[in-house]
Amino acid sequence: MDMLEKLDVFEQKLTQRIAELKKGVAALKYENHEERFKWNDLENTISDHERRIGTIYNILGKEHHVDDVKPLKFFTNSSFQDNGSLNESSIKSKRASTTAPAFYAYMSSNELSPGKHHTLHFDTIITNIGSAYNRYTGIFTPTVSGTYVLSYSIKPYTGAYIPIELVRNTQIIGSAVTKAQSSYEHGASSTVVIQLSAGDACFLRTSNSYTPSGHIYSSAYARSSFSGWRLI
Repeated sequence: MDMLEKLDVFEQKLTQRIAELKKGVAALKYENHEERFKWNDLENTISDHERRIGTIYNILGKEHHVDDVKPLKFFTNSSFQDNGSLNESSIKSKRASTTAPAFYAYMSSNELSPGKHHTLHFDTIITNIGSAYNRYTGIFTPTVSGTYVLSYSIKPYTGAYIPIELVRNTQIIGSAVTKAQSSYEHGASSTVVIQLSAGDACFLRTSNSYTPSGHIYSSAYARSSFSGWRLI
């Protein structure tokens, strides 16, 4: 092979390598574009939860203000001992009973292949005022009767079909379905306002009528979560 032929072969290889590099650059630009969308979605999720938590604290702040303005309703005869001193245990018990329960929890990892009628466990607790939510059972049990807001967000893994039911005791009070045709970005969220009695058991489960398929997605990028708080 003479020098011209060698140069021709070298030029062909160089041209091929340049084409491969151009493809690589295009792929990196696409990945960067996708990551930008992911960050935007994450920021929106964080902002949404911050607004919800802010609402909870506003409600709690109003209740505490009412207690301060009307102390005579809080300090009853049982608040004092025989010698006239304050009964601290009685006061703590009364304040605990008037605290508005509120919780927010999410799945720490994916829920793999949940079957029909499967109770979902949101094991990472961020807020649990009144300790009314149980991470091991996935059940929220209000300690005070009132009007409550219950909200949930479920993310399906790629190709998954997840029908969800929100249950109070044995009654279905809400439902949603999410189906990810191509990615886990097709989630479902729902919020209900309902009157609850102290001791009611509220939880999320997969449908008993429709068979789910695939996994529930939950990671730092997008969380499947469950939250609730007393409104009035």
